[in-house]
Amino acid sequence: MSQSGRFYSFLSEMLLILLFFSISAAVLLRMFVRAEEESRQTALRTAALISAQSMLEESAADGKDRSRTFGLDGGEYTVTTVVKDEHKGTGVLRRVIVTAEGSKGEQLLTVPMETAVFSEELI
Repeated sequence: MSQSGRFYSFLSEMLLILLFFSISAAVLLRMFVRAEEESRQTALRTAALISAQSMLEESAADGKDRSRTFGLDGGEYTVTTVVKDEHKGTGVLRRVIVTAEGSKGEQLLTVPMETAVFSEELI
């Protein structure tokens, strides 16, 4: 093989290696971006769940609807509780539904809860 033939062979191998690494880098970059977005969503859901649990307990105790907006890492989410009391003979069945929505309108979580409240002042 002549000197120029070896050079072109070497050059084509280098181009193939460069192509392989550039495609690999593009795929890895997309994976890292997706992983970062998933991590942010998970942190937002966790914070929303903690806030929802707190608001659920407050609403179950006093029977009031609530809505609060929280911020986390540049994102926002709104937690809302809706209380519906159903009067029974000996007490009240209190149904509380907690929903959390992200700033883009995506549903983060919905938590239903039923509590039996036996209190003379509620009947």
